[in-house]
Amino acid sequence: MKDKFEVLVSSDGSCVTVYDDQTGNLLHQYKGGQTASRTVTWLGQDWLLSAGRDKPLINVWQVNKSELSPVRLFSPGPVSAMAASPSGLYLVIATQENLNIYLVSSGQLLGVLTRHYQPVICLAWTGDSSHFLSGGEDGQVLVWSLVRAVTSRHLPGLEESRLGQVEPRHTWTDHGLPVTAVVAGHGQANMARAVTASRDMTVKLYSLGRGHLLLSVSLTSPVTSLAMDNMETVIWAGCHSGSVTRLSLLSPG
Repeated sequence: MKDKFEVLVSSDGSCVTVYDDQTGNLLHQYKGGQTASRTVTWLGQDWLLSAGRDKPLINVWQVNKSELSPVRLFSPGPVSAMAASPSGLYLVIATQENLNIYLVSSGQLLGVLTRHYQPVICLAWTGDSSHFLSGGEDGQVLVWSLVRAVTSRHLPGLEESRLGQVEPRHTWTDHGLPVTAVVAGHGQANMARAVTASRDMTVKLYSLGRGHLLLSVSLTSPVTSLAMDNMETVIWAGCHSGSVTRLSLLSPG
């Protein structure tokens, strides 16, 4: 079994940088191409992807190399968010309000979802790769079943599941302003939780299985980013003010 390491990955738009999360030491840099925000994603263990800024172009790096791969991939339009499934089999690319789902092995477009009415800002997959979440400028967070999203035929009891006409499993409209971050917890989707953040200065916790709102916390500044620890007991919220707020799920009061 290969050793696994936890690292921090960030991008300043011109390169993608990997840091040691314990010491802060720079471990590696991926150079070449311009990187749009919220588009850096690992594809399996061997590849790193990002989307170009204001261009319908996907940057591809081999994990053990610093320079761009000669492989050139294109998207239907400028990318506002992108995320690969933990399995490494599927890639979701957001272009404005549209969600484009690709099969990585062949590059085949499996489906296009159009239930947001303003651009999608952030994406996240569940740990079992069975669902993904999209957050948009419309304040909505939508939870999508991958099986429903890519099927081109009727499923028993789910007549609405037709290519391009898919309804999300859950629709959350509790945020009053654009959603800026979405994080899905570990485990199977039916047992997992999801955390969302918005410019409305709130962080919300949901049950992915039933879709219920479990917790809502108000902060004093618009929230721009989220992170949750592996034990799912602490949420860190990065705010527009420059502060980072620690939220304990064990004692949320």
